[in-house]
Amino acid sequence: RSLEHFRQIIQYHEPSRSLAQILLLWQVLDEDGDGYISKREFMRVADLLNVSVVEEKDNDATLIEQHLPKLWNSIGSRTLRSVVKHVYFRYFFDFVIVANAVVIASEVDDQSSNQSGLSAVEAVFLAAFNIEIFLKMYTVGFRRFFKVSWNIFDFFIIVPATIISIIQEARREYAEEVVDILLVLRVLRLIRIVSNFKRFKAIIG
Repeated sequence: RSLEHFRQIIQYHEPSRSLAQILLLWQVLDEDGDGYISKREFMRVADLLNVSVVEEKDNDATLIEQHLPKLWNSIGSRTLRSVVKHVYFRYFFDFVIVANAVVIASEVDDQSSNQSGLSAVEAVFLAAFNIEIFLKMYTVGFRRFFKVSWNIFDFFIIVPATIISIIQEARREYAEEVVDILLVLRVLRLIRIVSNFKRFKAIIG
């Protein structure tokens, strides 16, 4: 019997059993680890089902992991999470921050930028930072994401800037006070460079 067949049998006769419990039963029964269980091994199911299995709830599990386990464990999802956890993912967004700093420096003395609203280049940077936040939240979950102080800082800088920018673009009204707020939020992003300074020194030698 294969694991899938075994799962179907257990869930039919013991619908209250979770997938984690079924997998644990399978690991106990599949003594030789060949991915199949023999008739002799299968006969131990009745004894094992009488053993009380207590599951420890994973408080750090993401909502998707809890409610959409098939999506969470899919090849695409696992690949995406491995990319986000890779050191080069952080390096990439470190360089994006530096590039954004260069753009801000080139625009800060340009008075016309205060009249034109959100530039196309700035919109690209803002979209990139939002994607970074989303991917981190997807990978580690809301709870673990907000345990990191720099993640909280990013969230409360990028999200308000995004909301304000969308409202401004929708209205096509670029009030000087609001544009000033956006500029402050943009400049505050650069504080992240301080936290990544040592990492930059390691990258560029």
